[in-house]
Amino acid sequence: MSIFNWFKGNDPLANASENFKVFYRNYIGARVAANEWNLVRVGLDESIFATLTPDELAEAERLMLQQLPQGDSRPAIGLGLIGSKQATSQLRSLMDQQLGKAFASSAYALALWRVVQDPEAIGAVAAIAADTRQNTALRTDAVRALGEMRADKSRQILLDLLGREPEYLLRYHSFLGVLTLHGYPWPEASRHVGNVAPQIAQMLKNPSAAQTVMAKLDELTAGREIAIKQR
Repeated sequence: MSIFNWFKGNDPLANASENFKVFYRNYIGARVAANEWNLVRVGLDESIFATLTPDELAEAERLMLQQLPQGDSRPAIGLGLIGSKQATSQLRSLMDQQLGKAFASSAYALALWRVVQDPEAIGAVAAIAADTRQNTALRTDAVRALGEMRADKSRQILLDLLGREPEYLLRYHSFLGVLTLHGYPWPEASRHVGNVAPQIAQMLKNPSAAQTVMAKLDELTAGREIAIKQR
């Protein structure tokens, strides 16, 4: 039984704190209800877990573990963000089952990486990113996941994609991914492509400019080691 009395009634959030309600709407609640479209547009609130009390965090973990097998990527993302060791086995199983079959597959791999830094997670998303039979959106999700997996192997895979991939969107996100690996926050990485180095945005549209793009990337990452996130 839940430690929270408010899960006993018809309204599971009747007596919840405002912070817990934010968590619930982001990671558990219906994702396309009338008031949920903004979550789809702007993304999940990844900072909300730091605002929860220990009891709330434990309940959040329980709920996400419960929802994990339902095919919704949000609980997987949340479990990865809190480093839930209890989720490790399920995440690995779901990653293997869903590899390349659903948009959630990269989310499962990234969550597994965030929990235990499993090298197989890098291999899983790399396989999706490189698979030209997959649709571009699925491959782009995989490339973005690689940008969050702080390891030299991830960098090499992204550089390889940047050098040979004919699809502009994938080259663009590979460039951003390498920047994020080296510690640039995602919005700042985007500015480097679109504002600080506007010529790069145009060059990324031209596969033949790969070597010039690589040189600019070396310039932007010089002296910046791959930033390992500490939990």
